[in-house]
Amino acid sequence: MSKYLSIITYINDLIENHKLKGGDKLPSVRKLSEILNCSPQTVVRAYKKLENDHIIYAVKKSGYYLVSKLESKENIIKEIDFSTVTPHIDSLAYEKFNHCLNHVLNIYKMDFSKYGDPQGLDSLIKTIRKYLQNYQIFTKESEIFITSGTQQAVDLLVKMDFNEGKKTILIENPTYHRIIKSLKVKGIAIKTIERKNNTIDLNRLEEIFKRENIKFFYIIPRYHNPLGGSLDLKTKKEIVRLANIYNVYIVEDDYLVDLDECMRNYSLYNLDINNRVIYLKTFSKILLPGLRISTTIMPPDLCKKFLEYKTHADVHTSTLTQGALDLYIRNGMLNKSIEQMKSTYGKRRRKMKEVCHKFQSPNYKINIPKGGLFLSIEVNKKINLKELIDHMKKSNIKLRNSSECFYNYEGKMNLLTLSISRVNEDEIEMGLNKIFHYLNKF
Repeated sequence: MSKYLSIITYINDLIENHKLKGGDKLPSVRKLSEILNCSPQTVVRAYKKLENDHIIYAVKKSGYYLVSKLESKENIIKEIDFSTVTPHIDSLAYEKFNHCLNHVLNIYKMDFSKYGDPQGLDSLIKTIRKYLQNYQIFTKESEIFITSGTQQAVDLLVKMDFNEGKKTILIENPTYHRIIKSLKVKGIAIKTIERKNNTIDLNRLEEIFKRENIKFFYIIPRYHNPLGGSLDLKTKKEIVRLANIYNVYIVEDDYLVDLDECMRNYSLYNLDINNRVIYLKTFSKILLPGLRISTTIMPPDLCKKFLEYKTHADVHTSTLTQGALDLYIRNGMLNKSIEQMKSTYGKRRRKMKEVCHKFQSPNYKINIPKGGLFLSIEVNKKINLKELIDHMKKSNIKLRNSSECFYNYEGKMNLLTLSISRVNEDEIEMGLNKIFHYLNKF
């Protein structure tokens, strides 16, 4: 660690250990340069950084002092939550969507006295078909199904017998933790393939497709959860090609398509010409997660069976939430909300990059995607992540234990995943500084 960073870490440690309190005078430039064996110029540079961050202030001909307002600032930020991808209620257009809900109560009041169509509300299916064309997703209305979240769609697909009696589900390792838990609790046969931030071993994938009894491959190509990275076009084309050769279906979870800034970042579904890709798209990350509403696009030959299974699973998805989403999209409210979220998340990503740029160490590797919601840090295995998470919790910083995203973890990767969904720029800077100060102690 550089002398410049060691000075900042030293002062932060004094503050965290209550050896410096608001209004206390800091060690003089000369004294601190002697203590840490560095030049006075380096100390002045570090003090200027702390001053710019409003942690200390300078008094002419006297020295530097700790800002007494720091304590009140930390009290205002009750919790810095890097642990979840679900958006905060303040970032959602709650009032506008609530207006749509109330409007739907009048429009569909006669429909609430009977069961709806298991496939989904006809007007919403038409609206979604048109909406998905913005992302180069072209399909027929007969192939679109409205489900209660992508989790329900995966559960139905696991139960369905649609691929010549094949039973094993292939998943990335790591992957979305709820999928792992769902497959385990059902006693489903699972095979894994290692996923790096932006890559996957295609030779290994072909070997698995060729030798194993794979029913379908559940994959998150875009802004992976929890790694954050995305596969390139060449890799995606090869995955689709191999799936067709070896008669394997692909279940593509495209949960962050709405927040992608690159319109040419094609989905696997877009590249598929042989009807091997089952496409999942949730609205939970851009609307109220509690609505539990998503879209599933099925290959033509599987539509009838999927509808049968869905009918017996829940009869139909809520007419109220479907109708409200239909109005919300058709009236342009969703597009406006997405643009606002892109702007907000863009500022947060830039702040993350700015802070991370100051910290480099062989103790960790920082992965900052161009979009999405995640920053991931691969930490040296000698560092105990559980101790880090527990330590940060004492400072009201909530972190996610990414070991739950691995199937049979066994220390495969010391992964720290940070989400920007519920943190503003001030919280990002304060939280990341504390995390990196802890990591740099090693």
